[in-house]
Amino acid sequence: MQGKKLVIKNAIFLAGSNYISIITSGLLTIFLARYLGTSTFGKYVTIYSFLFFGNILANFGIPPIIIRNVAKDLNLANAYFSNCTFIMLSFSVISYVIINLVGFSLYNNPLLHILILIAALSLFPGAVGAVCAALFQAMERMEIP
Repeated sequence: MQGKKLVIKNAIFLAGSNYISIITSGLLTIFLARYLGTSTFGKYVTIYSFLFFGNILANFGIPPIIIRNVAKDLNLANAYFSNCTFIMLSFSVISYVIINLVGFSLYNNPLLHILILIAALSLFPGAVGAVCAALFQAMERMEIP
């Protein structure tokens, strides 16, 4: 009976955190749209869209592979950290170049070019963070008592 209560409690907290995240993101988007105005919010959304597609290319499906393989054998964590960090940083460089080439070819706004250049730099710490998050998830043990 105690295990059943623990599972229900964990499920409620996980679902609650997801709902809070969704609501917060929605409210933040509404406030940003009202605060920034039409033109500036359009630039923000454009930059965010470029980063979204850049992250897809930079991650390239590697974090789930890390989680699956390291969860089976925790001794692989160090090797996966170094190898996957190198691979994802390499993909981030490629993604950075592609994002900026597409951004420069599609838009004739120098300010937007600079903002895309700066915002795309977040791909690099994002890649390292994704590897660390995947390793953390791989080392989690969700057991029912």
